[in-house]
Amino acid sequence: MEEIYKELAKYPGLPQAIGMDTAMRFIRLGVLLKRSILHAQKPGHAEDEAPDRLPDAVQEFLGSALGLSEQHVQGCWDAFKSTIWVFDPMQHTLVADARLFHEHGKQKNLAARALYPPVTTCTNSSCPKDTALLRDYAKAPRQVILFTLEDGACATYHYKLTCPTCKTTYHNNYSVSNRIRTYYPGVPDAIEVGKHQFISRDVVNMFINLMLISWTSASNCAAIYNEALAKPENQPKEWEFSFDLRPEHIWNAFSHLAILEHFEKEGDILTVPHGSEQKDRFSEVIRKRNKLFEDEGQPEWAHYCEKCVRITKFDEEGNPLEWIRSRWRTSNEIAIAQAINTDSRSVQSKTVKNGRPPTS
Repeated sequence: MEEIYKELAKYPGLPQAIGMDTAMRFIRLGVLLKRSILHAQKPGHAEDEAPDRLPDAVQEFLGSALGLSEQHVQGCWDAFKSTIWVFDPMQHTLVADARLFHEHGKQKNLAARALYPPVTTCTNSSCPKDTALLRDYAKAPRQVILFTLEDGACATYHYKLTCPTCKTTYHNNYSVSNRIRTYYPGVPDAIEVGKHQFISRDVVNMFINLMLISWTSASNCAAIYNEALAKPENQPKEWEFSFDLRPEHIWNAFSHLAILEHFEKEGDILTVPHGSEQKDRFSEVIRKRNKLFEDEGQPEWAHYCEKCVRITKFDEEGNPLEWIRSRWRTSNEIAIAQAINTDSRSVQSKTVKNGRPPTS
């Protein structure tokens, strides 16, 4: 560190101009640019030696990205070039960090990607000390599997924290008070689909697209993930729960994501009984949401165009008096043809099966 400071101090104002964050970012960017720097050198340049100066394009980029002058970029290069040139990115990935946690942190209940509540203090409005820092009173965190897109099925821990005053417990997706589970606003990055299973939101969206685009079943979605994305080489040999993703996890993820997105759109907070079975916990809110969607939630509910509406009667000024409208309901196998009289507002409907609206 002393040698680095000496190099930085050669450039007036540089030690004061950068902090640890800028220094670390300079090193990260420098590592990413190593090949661009190397191949801009003369043919006889030694591959294992960092050049004294950066190529103009690289120097301008670093100055613009980090808000540094040309001289300060050169000073940072002088100070950090040796570190950048020997840096091995493969030893500094999330997977490499996870291996260190598995090897040295398991006995201390420490893991990469640990799942904590998104809040650090009590948010219960009835708590007399709602600014109290949450505490971890559990003897040990809960072992869980986090199914991710980039790092596969990850072994990690879920930490339940408790307010020391009102005893509200806080989990990664929700808080619990008086046997009522209150979900946090918005949609979490990791969705709890079982007591010991979480799925990343981007993985759930991938499964949704597989089903919509290629008609992939939940069983096949799970098989694809387990075979192609689980990355068993990154998993510890000793873990209490299986790393296999199951179809029921996917269906639970779908229902959770749909309901949480619905409540986020409505600007509302989801509350459900805490003691219910996983398969039954959302039954009532799903029923209410489906009813709302059937009545007025479909984007096509108020849609009119020349393809789905046929005007059958006009007044003397050419304004429509009567028309027939094909309206698709929640099932894509049934359409409702509405004959509407604009004077009496009377509506006549008939069900048309086989998924096609009437032609006349």
